[in-house]
Amino acid sequence: MFQVSPLIEVARRHVSMATRPGTAADVGETYVYCMATPTRADINPRWADAVYADDLHYVFGLPLTTGSSATQRALSLLVMRYWINFIRSG
Repeated sequence: MFQVSPLIEVARRHVSMATRPGTAADVGETYVYCMATPTRADINPRWADAVYADDLHYVFGLPLTTGSSATQRALSLLVMRYWINFIRSG
């Protein structure tokens, strides 16, 4: 909850700005996701689940180039597909 709670609050404020009449800024839609699969990098403590920026390993396909498990490779392909679809269509 340490990093998730502030994220949810920022998302709520972003949505409230988009729906407030007379708002000058066009803030668009709000998207949020939570990555719960840890990379288990040696620098991360063993008790920690996914930590900040762990998703970047999957976004950029690192599990496809290393000795990762089939599950990690499949997750990386899925995450890359999600990001590509988001870039294409918002």
